[in-house]
Amino acid sequence: MTPLEPAPPPDAAPLILFGGTFDPPHAGHAHIARHALAAASPQAWLLFIPAARSPFKSAGPAVSDDARVAMLRLMLADQPRCSLWRDELVRTPAGQASYTIDTVRRLRDLAPGRPLRLLIGADQALSFHRWKDAPTLLDLAPPLIACRDDAAATRDALAISLRDLASWTPRQLERLQEGCFACPLVDASSTRIRADVENARAMLHPAVHAYIREHGLYGA
Repeated sequence: MTPLEPAPPPDAAPLILFGGTFDPPHAGHAHIARHALAAASPQAWLLFIPAARSPFKSAGPAVSDDARVAMLRLMLADQPRCSLWRDELVRTPAGQASYTIDTVRRLRDLAPGRPLRLLIGADQALSFHRWKDAPTLLDLAPPLIACRDDAAATRDALAISLRDLASWTPRQLERLQEGCFACPLVDASSTRIRADVENARAMLHPAVHAYIREHGLYGA
């Protein structure tokens, strides 16, 4: 099984799984990671997990897996309490989708006994019932849900929207709502970066921007 880079200390808990395409990784990803770590616990550790391909997207990433991994390593060089885990890329056949439930189960085998959390955004929370084995995923790695602010109205609005889906039991709804944490919005978008790297330079770690320019990614 692919190791974590770097390996978290033995007392790191919970382990927070942060999956995504990271095409490219940007300031918004680093921002949500910092807020999730602060919301979880002083011993929390976060894993950036580049996906092979999202099951909800027909197309794969714009650049190679190697390039996405290289950019993540550069961004994470000065991100405390974070690791890179390439397991989805290593185990998933080229072009096929990777599923979070499989990743969670593999992490349980790699780090038995450690509590796990899954980091998602509020928009992902509203489609979470569509994820593969969602009820089991909720039990194994209860989500930490990034909300734009910590106002009670924000949490209540999310709770109402989740309830209106009629996809969760009352207890499951409680667990989802308990995972909300405040995370102010950052103006950063992988789509905008891919469209115009130079005008989106402020959204990128300097080393990531340099890598994109050096390798001519995204038309740079």
